[in-house]
Amino acid sequence: MTANDMPINFSYARWTPNTRFKLCNVQWDMGYRDIVKWADRQAQADYFSRLDGIEFKGCTMAKYGLPVRLPIPFAQASRYNYLIATNDYDFDTPRSWYYFIQTCDYVNANTTQLNIQLDVWQSFQHDIQFGNAYVERGHIGIANENAWNDWGRTYLDLPEGLDTGKCTVLENEFWKPLMDVQTKDGVTFTSYGLIIVSTTDLESNPGTKDNPAVNTATGSAFESQLNGTSMYYLDTPADIVAFFTEGMNAPWVTQGICGIYAVPHLPQSLLNGQNKKTELFGHSVGFTGNCWELRRRNDDTSARYTDIIDIKNFRDMFKLPERYKYLKKFLTSPYAYIECSCLNGTVITYEPEQIPSADLTIRETWNYAPPSPRLNFYARGYHANNLGDRQPLSNGKGLPIDTGEMLNASFGITNFPTFMAVNNGSALALANSAYTRQYAQQSADWTYQKTQMGINNAYAQAQLGTQYASAQNQLGTSNRNAMNAISNQSAQMSADLNLKNLNFNNRMAQINTIGSGVANAIGSAATGNVGGVVGAVAGTAIGAWSNQQTYENNVSSNSQQLANTMTTNNATTSQSNAYSLASTNLSNQQTMQLADMNKQFAQATAQGDYENTIAGINAQVQQTQTVPPTTSGALGGDAFNLANGLIGVLIRFRQIPPAAMRAIGEVWLRYGYYVQRFMKLPDNLMAMSNFTYWKLHELYIRSSTCPEEYRLTIKGIFESGVTVWTDPDKIGVTDYADNKPLNGIAY
Repeated sequence: MTANDMPINFSYARWTPNTRFKLCNVQWDMGYRDIVKWADRQAQADYFSRLDGIEFKGCTMAKYGLPVRLPIPFAQASRYNYLIATNDYDFDTPRSWYYFIQTCDYVNANTTQLNIQLDVWQSFQHDIQFGNAYVERGHIGIANENAWNDWGRTYLDLPEGLDTGKCTVLENEFWKPLMDVQTKDGVTFTSYGLIIVSTTDLESNPGTKDNPAVNTATGSAFESQLNGTSMYYLDTPADIVAFFTEGMNAPWVTQGICGIYAVPHLPQSLLNGQNKKTELFGHSVGFTGNCWELRRRNDDTSARYTDIIDIKNFRDMFKLPERYKYLKKFLTSPYAYIECSCLNGTVITYEPEQIPSADLTIRETWNYAPPSPRLNFYARGYHANNLGDRQPLSNGKGLPIDTGEMLNASFGITNFPTFMAVNNGSALALANSAYTRQYAQQSADWTYQKTQMGINNAYAQAQLGTQYASAQNQLGTSNRNAMNAISNQSAQMSADLNLKNLNFNNRMAQINTIGSGVANAIGSAATGNVGGVVGAVAGTAIGAWSNQQTYENNVSSNSQQLANTMTTNNATTSQSNAYSLASTNLSNQQTMQLADMNKQFAQATAQGDYENTIAGINAQVQQTQTVPPTTSGALGGDAFNLANGLIGVLIRFRQIPPAAMRAIGEVWLRYGYYVQRFMKLPDNLMAMSNFTYWKLHELYIRSSTCPEEYRLTIKGIFESGVTVWTDPDKIGVTDYADNKPLNGIAY
């Protein structure tokens, strides 16, 4: 048995004779894209009773699905699209059935045949009760009072699959500069901070270029980074000129500068406890601003961050046309998003619904100490359920860990502009060679002194040689005189011996002569030879005289020979002495002349070598005048933003372009949001003031009077998508924006 065969007296399928009929026009059609929900049957009946139309009786319908003949002319019947059949038996519950007129066929002048189709919704809407349903799309998503409780994350963060356009448009922006403008002595300049990192001690006395002194940096624990370098912070960039001016006279110290980089002004929390410096390079420096030595640790939580931006009700920075004022989904991604950057090419976008607060808070964190200084910024609580943080260390130090993505969704500045220190290359070269030049000077002096000592020593040795030669000559003279004396003594002794012999021989001869004469005289006398006596005496006298003469001659010869020998010896010795003396003097003269010449040459050479060495040292000094300046540190980083005053944080609020917003907005006004939730539908099926769209799946319908076929029909109507209206006269003519969310709608 089908619904058409149900055994009831009056039904949609069989009309009883007393049935009243009305032909009229309605604003909906049998496509069921639009339906009207009445509060009750009476309201429904009242509406249809007010409609213009024709009422009559006497229709027949043999069976539902077959044509119906009406006692009215064709021209009149074809003006209408709807038929209502009502019975009002006293013994039966009054009931009306509603039909769409599909076509009209001419039968005769007073009869028209109508092909009709039951309006299932109007006929059975009061016979059913809706159970749970899975809502795919509908206006209930717009009317949901819970949708904005967590800024749309639970209910609105669903993809719609709609074209959002090829670009976005900038609706609003917020700029937070990290540098400022200051005026000093009538001069306006861009102000920021400078950090100087040095491996040398910039505070101690550097000495002079002729006696330089360099001390190693004392190190730093700034920001908990143990660093062997010293760090200094200038809060006025113009003071770098004063710094370089003072340092230009000590390039051997400034050459230890390994980094100078520009940073935003350091927060006071990092400067607390740091020592201010008014003296560098061993004397006072006239800084315009302040100079700090960054040495202390400062790792307390308060010194690790600051909430640099706090935009109250930041979603108001987006713009919604008045027409779409109820479509808050436009304030969620991908229809709106927050774009953050430091204008350095790195951009991060935040989805507004993922920020669990009405306010947007951007937290700044930092690390200014080398080797990798940087700034990081992030939206607090991003992707978290609420704002909050916890300490990373048990002693309350360090950067608090945010409940959101924190550094995993951050942007920042990682490439600070870096600068070079220019050092006086000439003074640096002089300082670098100071001790070498001192050594070279000392070496030249020593070489000159050593040469002079050698010259003097050689000259002294030459003098000593002449003295030795003179002494040796004197020794030879003494020796020759002694030998001459010995020779003369020997000659004297020989002469004396010869004289003695001559005396002896003379005496003997005289004795012999006298004896012989005496004998002869005696003999003669004896013989009486007076002549013989006289002759003997005369002969004796002559012999004695002759002997005497011979003796004297021999003595004279002996004396002369002695004298000749001694004279010869003396003359020979004197000549030898004279020759030796002259030869020695000549040799000494030659030696001293050569010594003087060698001394003069050696002195001239030594003086020339000394002057040449000194000239070389002076040339080295003079050559340093052409040594080009040297540099410390390095040029690098991104200085473009610094030069253009663009160091800061830029927050931009972007939305889809107007064309895409218009296209999407009209879809939402007409069909609502993508919902994708199981829920129980409102009893009156209305979530909006004028119309409510539903597209369901798994709709459960209960009824004891609605045939299964029509329950399935109604289920199909809602699962295909249908708009429920409260006022039929507004169907098709109402502006879709003229539809306000009703109060009390939530799921």
